[in-house]
Amino acid sequence: MDAPALPPRSLAGPLTLAVGLGFFLLYLVTAAPGLYFMDSGELTAAAYALGTAHPPGFPAHTLLGKLLTFLPLGSVAFRLVLLSALAGALTVALAFRLAVELGRELGYDEPVALLGAGAAALVLGLPQYFWR
Repeated sequence: MDAPALPPRSLAGPLTLAVGLGFFLLYLVTAAPGLYFMDSGELTAAAYALGTAHPPGFPAHTLLGKLLTFLPLGSVAFRLVLLSALAGALTVALAFRLAVELGRELGYDEPVALLGAGAAALVLGLPQYFWR
């Protein structure tokens, strides 16, 4: 009796990780070293003191930011920049994976789905309004 054939390995998982890490490194290298324009100071102070920023208050950002303030790494503002870089990269990676699954659901072969998902990740992660 022959062993059952294994299904072909998908590249979606490793590529999702690569997209997430790539965008995290991109955002990290281009990150502001401290406070930045607009709400940066207010959100940093709210996270550091567990206060409330302007409405809606951004509770998830404040609580996760407070956890990052305990890291012995750069200024408090830079630690909050790390949180933003991590959140942005995670968002792009999840959008990439979602686009891959959507492409498969629509009946596209894996290479086509991966190519479309890559384009979607670039369209989401590179514009200034998301990057900044």
